[in-house]
Amino acid sequence: MRAISVIILSLLFACSSSKEERLMEKAELHYGHGTSSLMRQDYTTALEHLLAAVRINPQSSEYHNNLGMAYFFKGEKKLAMAHIRKAIELNTKNTDAKMNLASIYITEERLDEAKELYEQVLKDLIYQHHYRTYYNLGIISLKQNKLAQAQEYFSSSIKIKDDYCPSFFQLGLILYKKNQYKKAQENFQNSYKGTCFNQPAPHYYSAMALIKLKKYDDARIKLNQIMGKFKSTEYDTKSRLKLSELDSIIEQDKIQTKKAKLNKQHFAPDF
Repeated sequence: MRAISVIILSLLFACSSSKEERLMEKAELHYGHGTSSLMRQDYTTALEHLLAAVRINPQSSEYHNNLGMAYFFKGEKKLAMAHIRKAIELNTKNTDAKMNLASIYITEERLDEAKELYEQVLKDLIYQHHYRTYYNLGIISLKQNKLAQAQEYFSSSIKIKDDYCPSFFQLGLILYKKNQYKKAQENFQNSYKGTCFNQPAPHYYSAMALIKLKKYDDARIKLNQIMGKFKSTEYDTKSRLKLSELDSIIEQDKIQTKKAKLNKQHFAPDF
């Protein structure tokens, strides 16, 4: 009789275990579909699947993190932060969740909290995307008007990933403000390579730096390129305005150069 009882208990345990495994498999399927939908920017479908995944397995840090991002893209920031915080609570080493929460904090202007999270992320020595961490720290520094610190962060970002164009662009803007137009132009050129080629801002500021360097023909070519490539955008309008001003800028430059030569002749010592 005892042997029969043991067999029955074993069968019940096996059935229970099998049912649990099927549930976890179902949760993983929902998680996979939800994550794919999230990447495709189909946030409604993502939300549906990720909610189902979390209902089945509420102890998964990854599920809560992705659900939080689905809520964020649906405009529900409070719910987004709640689930991403839960993800971190469930797994304090979930670096992706910390990155996501810090990025949301930036949109909320909670800069000190965002910075604290990014600094925690930097301690994860096997995280593959620290170039983004440094970039985001640079953005925080810009918002706090700490240009020198921002410059260091963007430079650190590029040291890790030497083709990360957003960091090149921000460096270019900082150097442009410092009137270091040659270095700014070099960074702007790097900033519209690769994945940033279809962003109009780097091209436009490259033209602005060329004007400051008095490379007017090159600037004219670049402005015309912008007008051709980015039609009906604000940078198309800006380029047309700047192009219409260019002849006047060149004329003013000639006048200033002529005045400078006359002044030099006037003050030249008479030996």
